[in-house]
Amino acid sequence: MPTLKLVPMPYPTARLQQWRDKNYRMLTSSGASEYLKKILVLKAKERPGTRRFFGEAYVATKIAHQEGYYGSFKWLTSAKFIDGGKFSNGPTRKYKEQFRDALQHHFTKLQLRRLQQSAHRLRGRKPVPPDLWLIDRRGNHRFIEVKLPGDRLGPQQLAGLAAIACCLPGKQRVSVEIIELHAGGVSESDKRRLRKLCQRSRRAGQSKRRAGRPPAS
Repeated sequence: MPTLKLVPMPYPTARLQQWRDKNYRMLTSSGASEYLKKILVLKAKERPGTRRFFGEAYVATKIAHQEGYYGSFKWLTSAKFIDGGKFSNGPTRKYKEQFRDALQHHFTKLQLRRLQQSAHRLRGRKPVPPDLWLIDRRGNHRFIEVKLPGDRLGPQQLAGLAAIACCLPGKQRVSVEIIELHAGGVSESDKRRLRKLCQRSRRAGQSKRRAGRPPAS
């Protein structure tokens, strides 16, 4: 029986502000896949000053993966992701091609056809694919929808997760999940301040113990 995981994840508000300020080092200096680093920065630069694509970028830096892809293409319904049709020219064309290559490497065309057939049968709720597809070293496939505070899961997004959960698992281990980001993570500056306070506290304790010792005879 397919299950949908709901995972809360805190993030430091300073990271979000850096993203809005066009500082993408959080992602580019991380262990995220090169594919995600390039496409998420590209997408963020198209909409500077907003929080768009921050959630995907942050989650990609927090979950270790061997392969990672941006999933918000129409791969649940477009035959081009199965039959090798030509994508229209544009800045994301090569990323769609790479995504298609990865799909066809990890899943059979039969699986992908069944997936799209199932998606087309969901009338009135055309499935929307989730934000991220991460593959870990054990071969687990995690399809993740990322939600920032104030975002809601739409019926089309839920339909997309359901179609993936029901049609893609075979020999592959496939999970679908929603990661809800919430402010409140500890920033690096907070960690540094905490370390300094701990050091001061230890030094103060050591000084107090020395002061309380009787003089040496």
